[in-house]
Amino acid sequence: MMTNRNAEKIIVACFMFLFVATITLLAIPIHPSQHPIDKTDSSSVAFGFINALMRNREEAAYSLVSLENHGRIDEWMSKHQSFSCPIAFLSTNDDPIETEIGHGGGGCNDGEDNCDWRYYIECYCHNRLTYRIEIDEMQIKRINSEQIILDWTEVKEYRRNLFFSCAFPFDF
Repeated sequence: MMTNRNAEKIIVACFMFLFVATITLLAIPIHPSQHPIDKTDSSSVAFGFINALMRNREEAAYSLVSLENHGRIDEWMSKHQSFSCPIAFLSTNDDPIETEIGHGGGGCNDGEDNCDWRYYIECYCHNRLTYRIEIDEMQIKRINSEQIILDWTEVKEYRRNLFFSCAFPFDF
């Protein structure tokens, strides 16, 4: 038979668990793909664009390109399967896991009016490349106060299908 004292201990333990779980979830950083895009910054626009293409976020992609390029976005979305980097649950000190790495390079001429950027995003699972998307050149121009993508070269993708998810340090 459970006494009032034991019931109180169980209730306190449950509240402590919920408190720790809530704090842990709040401490998880927001994924870069969920940050708002600063449309006054060409680098932010380039990263937002490649991220939108990777995840098939049509509206986000439309908002970053000129109206004339909406057809190219439609074509991409109709043929492309969305991808998100897997969340890795297991890690050891000798097998660090980096789930997503993004890198860009480029710059602007005429102040910030004409910019060229290249960007890629790579996803890793237990130090093995599972996905890569890249655009070698994006031409970005300031129109009014916002940076807009006017043109880009071919989007290249690489996918490696794992038998299991990133929760396991191996695949078959």
